[in-house]
Amino acid sequence: MKKIIFGVVTVLLVVLDQLFKFLVAQWLPMENDTTTIIPGVLNFTHIENDGAAFSAFAGQRWFIIILTVAIMAICLYFVFTNKIKSWFLHITGAMVVAGGLGNLIDRLFRGGLVFDYIDVNFAPFENFAVFNFADCLVVVGVILVIIGVFVEDYQENKKNKLSQQEGE
Repeated sequence: MKKIIFGVVTVLLVVLDQLFKFLVAQWLPMENDTTTIIPGVLNFTHIENDGAAFSAFAGQRWFIIILTVAIMAICLYFVFTNKIKSWFLHITGAMVVAGGLGNLIDRLFRGGLVFDYIDVNFAPFENFAVFNFADCLVVVGVILVIIGVFVEDYQENKKNKLSQQEGE
């Protein structure tokens, strides 16, 4: 059942990512078009990025594609080999895979470019990189996976210590 939920969440998040990109592209058709959403806080700005986060690896399309596929494959391996048990890690893993897949779709079908549009401009994030929903999914998903792994490891160690104490 967790694998089905993983798949459904992944597909829904990819669809949302592509829908957001489509709608913003219709609203702001030209690169560098911008509109204020929340004055002094949030703009939508049409940017086409050929790099990864913060334009790292700019122009390295195939390296980024291979890295993205590798990270998604690792997540899928852990899900489909039952290496992870919790609902939390299934959902956060789905976030990472969906974010990777959303940007991979852009790289493959937008000439190697990823469509970014979220432009925050409040302290301390003035001049921060423009990003998209898929980027949010990857970043938040990875942070939550790390937290989830540490929490599960802590709980497992605590459970093992209690079992050892009861066995003495």
